[in-house]
Amino acid sequence: MRHSAAQAAAALVLMVAPALAQEWRITPDLPDLRLALKGQEVVIARSPDALPVPSGNLPSCPPHCPQPIEAAPGVKTVGALEVIGFLQSDVAEGRGHLLDLRLPEEFAAAHLPGAINMPAVTLSAENPARRDILRALGAAETAGGVDFAAAAGLVIHGAGPLHAEAAEGVRALLAVGYPADRLWYFRGGLQEWQDFGLTVSGQTGAH
Repeated sequence: MRHSAAQAAAALVLMVAPALAQEWRITPDLPDLRLALKGQEVVIARSPDALPVPSGNLPSCPPHCPQPIEAAPGVKTVGALEVIGFLQSDVAEGRGHLLDLRLPEEFAAAHLPGAINMPAVTLSAENPARRDILRALGAAETAGGVDFAAAAGLVIHGAGPLHAEAAEGVRALLAVGYPADRLWYFRGGLQEWQDFGLTVSGQTGAH
């Protein structure tokens, strides 16, 4: 008996589906946590069922895994109020920049007012234009390498605490010598900003 094209396609979907199944790990190396507390077994896991409202949009891990509070030693983690203060002082007075490390299309859709888009990949060692980027941030080239004495203060963020681009960007800047005391990590990113109902710019936000 010959299978129809529809039956063949359905069989293919069934074979492929397990490989495409979404994983909600705590970290790439930790699918869940099982331990005994006060004589009872407790399981801590990530699942859409644990969300306060029904949603099928819980990002999978990997790649979207909960990020630690600290991006790197010596770099302070800040929240939305500190970002507002940074915009009022450093950005408004030309001493600092608010960097959004998401992709350009994500930035165009919605971003924090005053933010500059600098995708995380542009800070990688493989980018031949990275020295130009560092100069734009106030660094100066010297015979011995790069001088960060006049480098701007930077608040760095991405989509939110389930996205690694901001932490990766912080570590990339530290690796080339950017001073840790001029870097601030806004772990909550756009998600925290929007959760507080704060103004956003872009195609889906206020201009």
